[in-house]
Amino acid sequence: MRIKFLSVITCFLTLCIAFSACLDSDNDYNYTTDVSVYAFGIDTIYGKHYKFSIDQVEHRIFNRDSLPMYADTLLDSIIVDTFSIAAGAITSGEMDTIFIVGEAADLTPAVNNPIGQAFKVHALDGMTSRIYRLTINVHKQDPDSLIWKNMTSTENFPTTPLKDDIKLLSLGDYLYLYSSSNGVEAYRANVSEPTNVVWEELTLAGMPEDVILNTMLVAFDALFVVAQDGSVYQSADGANWQMVEGLSGDVQALLAAFPTTLAGIKQVDGENYYCTTDASLQWAIGEKVEEGFPTKNIQSVVHPTTNGVYKSVLVGTSKKSTDRVIPWFSLDGNRWASMESSADSYCPLTDKTSIIYYGNSYYLFDAGLYAFYSSPTGLVWKMETDKIRFPYSLRDALGYSAAIDKNNFIWIVGGGNGNINNQFWRGRINRLGFERQ
Repeated sequence: MRIKFLSVITCFLTLCIAFSACLDSDNDYNYTTDVSVYAFGIDTIYGKHYKFSIDQVEHRIFNRDSLPMYADTLLDSIIVDTFSIAAGAITSGEMDTIFIVGEAADLTPAVNNPIGQAFKVHALDGMTSRIYRLTINVHKQDPDSLIWKNMTSTENFPTTPLKDDIKLLSLGDYLYLYSSSNGVEAYRANVSEPTNVVWEELTLAGMPEDVILNTMLVAFDALFVVAQDGSVYQSADGANWQMVEGLSGDVQALLAAFPTTLAGIKQVDGENYYCTTDASLQWAIGEKVEEGFPTKNIQSVVHPTTNGVYKSVLVGTSKKSTDRVIPWFSLDGNRWASMESSADSYCPLTDKTSIIYYGNSYYLFDAGLYAFYSSPTGLVWKMETDKIRFPYSLRDALGYSAAIDKNNFIWIVGGGNGNINNQFWRGRINRLGFERQ
C-alpha cells in the first residue's frame, strides 16, 4: 500500500524517536543527515541496461549514453530498479508522494528536460532533505541512419565535367579534388565549417601530366602520388609538387599510410615487392608480392585495433579470377595477407571498389554507388538496405571519389558530362555527430 504524504513519514519518524527514548532514556541516538543519492538505474531498454551518472555538486542524475530514439514511449511506466541512498525516504511530485523502488514509475517528465524531474531525499533526522533532478537523454534522431546533404551548390564548386578519373582526399581542414578530364585539374575547399564551404581552383606546379590519380594518398601530413614512369611526387599544399628522389624509380603503387609508415609496391629485377618508408623517404624492401594481390585501383584504410596496433585493409583490381571482392590486410606494410572467405555473404566484384572504415565497421561500395556492403571484421559482408544508403542521384555519376574528414563526415564528388552535372554530397551517421555530455 502506498503512503501518500510526507506528514505520515514525519509522524512515523517522531514516534520511532519517542519510542526509543522510552526504552532507554540514558542513551543518546544520532540519526544520519546524509541525503546523498549513490546509485540510480532503470529496467533495460530494448534489452540494454543504461548507466546513470550522479553529479553530487549540482545534484543531478543523468545518462551519458542517450537512450535510443522512441525509447521515451517506454518511460511512462518503467521499473526504477536502483535508487540507493544512505537511509530515510524518497519522495516525488508536489505532494511529496513516497517513491517506491522496484515499482513502475512515470519518468517521461525527465526526458530531454534540462531542468529535470525532481526527487527529494529525506534523512532519518526528519528535518534534512535534498532535491535531485533526473534528466533522461533520449536520441531525437535515429543514431544509425546515414543522413546526406546536397552540397553541389557550394560556392565555386567546379562545373566543368569531372569524368571518370577523380580523386578526393581529406588533409587537415581541407578537401583536395583532382581530375584528369582536361589535363590535371585541382581544387581545394576548407571544410572546417561544413555549412560554409568555398572551393578554389589550384594552379599546379611541378606535377607531371601523367600522374596516376588513383594512387594518390595522404601520408606524413602531405599528399603523395605515383607517375607513369614510377616516380613519386609529394605536396604539402596540393598545388606545389616535387619529385621525391629517395622514393622514385619503378614504383608500381602506393598502398597505405600508417601513422609513421608509407607502404607501396616497388619493382626489383622484374619482380614486385612490398616496400615501406618512414619520414626519411627511403624505401626498405619487404616480401615479394603474392599472386592475386591487387595491382590497380587500390583503395585502403588504416585504423587502430583494440590493442592499439594499426591495421590496414585494402581492395583493388587483381588478375585473379573471382566473383567477389577480396580484401587484404597488413599490420606493417611489409607483409600482406588475403582475407578471402568462403562465406555466402560477400560483396560482388565490380570494376572499381572503394573501402572506408567508418563507425567501427568496414564499408565497400562500387562505381554504380547502388549500395553499401558492411562488415565488422572484413570477412563476412552484408548489403545495407535500410539506414545506410547513397543519394539516389549519385547513381548517374560518371566516376566518383569519397573521403572522410576528421569530423566523421563522408564527402563524395560525382562526375558529370554534357547532360549530367557534377555532384557534391556530405553525409554522416547520426551517432557519429552526437556530442558526449
